Amino acid sequence: MNEVIIQDMILATDNVLYRKEKYYSPLEGKTYLAERPCGYEGEFGLGIKTLIISLYYGGNMTQASC
Repeated sequence: MNEVIIQDMILATDNVLYRKEKYYSPLEGKTYLAERPCGYEGEFGLGIKTLIISLYYGGNMTQASC
C-alpha cells in the first residue's frame, strides 16, 4: 500500500458585523461610542494582519513604495 498526503489551503472570507452602542449625554453634550474588541482596529481582522506579518518576515515580501 502506498499512502500519499495531499495538502491544500482554502481561502474564504470571514466578515463580522459589530453593532457598537452609541450614547449621548445631554449633561456633558458629548456622544460616546463603544470600542471594538482589542486587535480589531481599522478594517482588517487578526487573520489578515498575521498573514501580512508572516509574509513580510518569513517570506521577505514587501510592498513597493509609490
